[in-house]
Amino acid sequence: MNHPSSTQAVPTARSTTAAGRRNLTAGLASLLLFGTAAVGLAQSDITQPGDVIVPTSSNSPGSEGAANAIDNKTTKYLNFDGAQNAVATGFTVTPSVGATIVTGLTLQSANDAPERDPATFKLEGSNDGTNFVAIADGTVPAFSDRFVTVRNDFANNQAFKAYRLTFPTTASANGCCMQVAEVELLGTVVPPDVTQPGDVIVPGRAGLLYWVTTWLIKN
Repeated sequence: MNHPSSTQAVPTARSTTAAGRRNLTAGLASLLLFGTAAVGLAQSDITQPGDVIVPTSSNSPGSEGAANAIDNKTTKYLNFDGAQNAVATGFTVTPSVGATIVTGLTLQSANDAPERDPATFKLEGSNDGTNFVAIADGTVPAFSDRFVTVRNDFANNQAFKAYRLTFPTTASANGCCMQVAEVELLGTVVPPDVTQPGDVIVPGRAGLLYWVTTWLIKN
């Protein structure tokens, strides 16, 4: 179930060039004054090798654990709990980049046995590692071959620090497992709080725009 959203692209204070700063200011002005943003954020994989990742279970071969799913290689993650679609298998990952807004994911098929490929997915987010909120679920596009990457995009405007991705079903109910070579969670990093005690505060939208513009000039 993909959750509909009226999300709009929000500018980020990452541009370092003068042109980038002008575009950012214009986008913020548009967003604050007219309710729409003139510039957007590009998606990228918010996971990286070494991020804390916890599998749904340890029922995997020693060399094919959950860490393989985000190692940027074709090594696979295999979980025997996925046999006969008995248990939804997957993992929980905490990106080291901090809070993010995820609006898509890619999956790469592993080296053998296409019946083990994920067929459906469920993505949830959490900010405390315990309570998870549904973000999206649906059908995984069919893989045309081995080591092929497919993509799902969905609407989401909520930021989370951790994500749980599970695969309720595989391409066919098989007696082995679920397997996937690589997973990317596509999204944007939430900018850190740049305010501090003593900053000039002017109420209203005009005040916020004044603050953003002043910060850009100083930085």
